[in-house]
Amino acid sequence: MEKKRILNGKIFYVISIILFVLPSYMYLLRRYTFTYFDKETYFLQNDMNFYIQQLAFMLVVVLLAFTYMNLIKHHKENFKNLKSILIFVFFISLVFVFVTPFLSSDIYYYLGTGRLDEKYNQNPYYTSIKTFVNENKIDFSEDSMLEEGYNNCWSSTTVVYGPIWSIVCKLISKISFGNADIGIMAFKVMNIFLNVINCYLVYKISRRKKYAVIYGLNPLILIEGIGNMHNDLFMIFLVLLSIYMIVRKNNITLSLIFLSLAVNVKFVMILLLPFIVLYYLRKESVSRRIKKCILYGIAFLIITILPFLIYMKDLSIFTCMLVQRSRFSHGIYTIMYIFNCDLTNILKNVALGIFAIVYFIVCLKILLSKKIVLKNLMNRCFYIIISFTFLLLTNFQIWYVIWLSSFFALLSAKNIRIYLNIQKTFLITYPFSFFNANIYVGITLYIFTLFVIKDTYVRMLKKSKNKKGKLNFFFKKHL
Repeated sequence: MEKKRILNGKIFYVISIILFVLPSYMYLLRRYTFTYFDKETYFLQNDMNFYIQQLAFMLVVVLLAFTYMNLIKHHKENFKNLKSILIFVFFISLVFVFVTPFLSSDIYYYLGTGRLDEKYNQNPYYTSIKTFVNENKIDFSEDSMLEEGYNNCWSSTTVVYGPIWSIVCKLISKISFGNADIGIMAFKVMNIFLNVINCYLVYKISRRKKYAVIYGLNPLILIEGIGNMHNDLFMIFLVLLSIYMIVRKNNITLSLIFLSLAVNVKFVMILLLPFIVLYYLRKESVSRRIKKCILYGIAFLIITILPFLIYMKDLSIFTCMLVQRSRFSHGIYTIMYIFNCDLTNILKNVALGIFAIVYFIVCLKILLSKKIVLKNLMNRCFYIIISFTFLLLTNFQIWYVIWLSSFFALLSAKNIRIYLNIQKTFLITYPFSFFNANIYVGITLYIFTLFVIKDTYVRMLKKSKNKKGKLNFFFKKHL
């Protein structure tokens, strides 16, 4: 009976994965290319009813969510050891190698900026793809990579990421020879190996098989990291290395270097800096902590700025981190922005101010604490990243929730449940983001609330049963 359950758990998960990737495989068999399709239709067919496609997509992702949770619940029966987990994660990741990026077009922006830098020797922090192409009348006949970048919605924007990611895009462009399909395959292969390595690092940090399963088979990571090829997997890899170096190796130098590289992919991870430094200084006196925090802060700032020198002409290069705050998409500000643009801008700035004050107070309390505990640090960091992601990002995207995968393995059991509820919620509500951003925000909040209520009820039920069991034992023993 147990073997049958194990077999069924894996089979149902694999079936849900196959159902998800099937439309992409069918498209590639017909077209032999990852490009030239409508990027917001599940079956990649313009002549099919849009709502039917979204309904099919919704059913598949719901199935994915529940088969994923089932694998986590029965991870001991499904996986004998870490090796079996990593092999399964690798082959599941491999299935996504031919998934077309129909849920996002960011990959074409990566390819375009990389090509602009590598082939045409243009600085992507000062020259946009659209500006360069329009001014030079570039022929796309042998450069599908730049063509896809030109057709992207971000083509008129200079690079919004750190220079380490720009270097990665440049290297991918160099081995792709201007061919978008080769470039996409190169990104996919890189992200497949990153996903398996990240899974291994999660295990090494947590020393628990369950957490490797939670990370490695997370549908959002597979869909967004490998299917849509976002750069978040690369950033998570560097953050995991940073955490591993400080938690398991007690090496602050390597930890800060890897965190700096992560910040040079996406700037959000600079929020982790105080938590990593203060954990390393946990045995020091408060006065020594303050002195060393300043020194490590200066060192980190120097390490972080160095890669910018490759592209820097002037200080305006640092404005790239502010570009996305001028856009409004999918987040809690979307509804307000539709009705009152000025009020929304005021609210987002007020929220930023409040966040900065709270963040400073949290870091100050940790700095002055007599005892610094790793789990408490990571729990606070967890809420900081959640607050930043959901309350400050005006251009919120679904794949941002996988940022939490960088350090979830060190959270308390309560926060692990919150992490899983967030992943489930955003996976299930994914299809609604194509209909209407306002509807999507409301439904997401509603479903997340339901998950929280359900978990709370289950925990209360377990507590009441435990209390009842203790009372029965007491009466049997003493009466």
